Amino acid sequence: MSWRRVARVIARSTLPLAVAIAANASLDLWFQSHRQTSSFLRSSIAARGQWIILFIIAEAAIKLIFHCYWIINMTYTLRIVDIPVSERPRERLLTNGANNLATAELIAILLGTGQGAGKLSAVGLGQYILQQLGQHKRDPLDVLRDISPQELMAIPGVGPAKATSITAAVELGKRAFQFRPSERAIIDSPAVAAAALSHELMWQTQERFAVVLLDIKNGLIGTQVISIGTATETLAHPREIFREAIRQGATKMIIAHNHPTGNVEPSEEDIHLTMRLLQGAQFLSIPLLDHLILGNGNHQSLRETTDLWDEYPQGE
Repeated sequence: MSWRRVARVIARSTLPLAVAIAANASLDLWFQSHRQTSSFLRSSIAARGQWIILFIIAEAAIKLIFHCYWIINMTYTLRIVDIPVSERPRERLLTNGANNLATAELIAILLGTGQGAGKLSAVGLGQYILQQLGQHKRDPLDVLRDISPQELMAIPGVGPAKATSITAAVELGKRAFQFRPSERAIIDSPAVAAAALSHELMWQTQERFAVVLLDIKNGLIGTQVISIGTATETLAHPREIFREAIRQGATKMIIAHNHPTGNVEPSEEDIHLTMRLLQGAQFLSIPLLDHLILGNGNHQSLRETTDLWDEYPQGE
């Protein structure tokens, strides 16, 4: 429901109150202009008028209290589909990020739906769940951390589907928080780098170009195939290679490609591409440690067999 309709409701409930106030003021003016009227008549009119005014004021006050209560609770009974798209929890998460949503909104996304027509919406049910968990001056999130599906199902409006969705999300959050990444493999030689790429490159029938992404200590961040060519050639633009390194936050890298023929001797095109990549690595301050050629169980390091790294030092 729009706020314009809310304003109309409030206006309708306060209109009798305004009329009563105006009537009381009019009665006072009438008394002042009819001072010659008998005191009995004046007191009789005043008594009846005051009772009528009091009745109108009481009726208006009751309506106003009722509508205010309705407006306050409207936030929790309003259906998600009736909320502007930009204000819905799921859309707000996509736009602003999960950390900018209220806890009740995050729960509402897990719930999916509320209690049904005319009852609590998903957001309202989320708020109600937090209220129930916060009884006895407990922190709702502290209770939620160790709650069971059966305890959640004891809350009206929470069935097995909603309860299991919440407990699964809580458990997933626990595991993500407790996870500690394992030690990264150290790539400290051409043989180790070739082994890391053997599955992607060594025995392929098409020529592939890949990159080994490393951290500051030569720890393996990951490997990525950049391009796949034909049985005799592949194309890899330096832009695509460095884009992947930057995207994954690598501070060093090794490039590699395979020769399906099994001949691991570098071609003129391999030498030229290596020169361009070494120059780009200097400019971007992402050292290129080596260029490997793999094929049929063998590999060759261009760093070990050429003087390109002397011509284009990488400042490692």
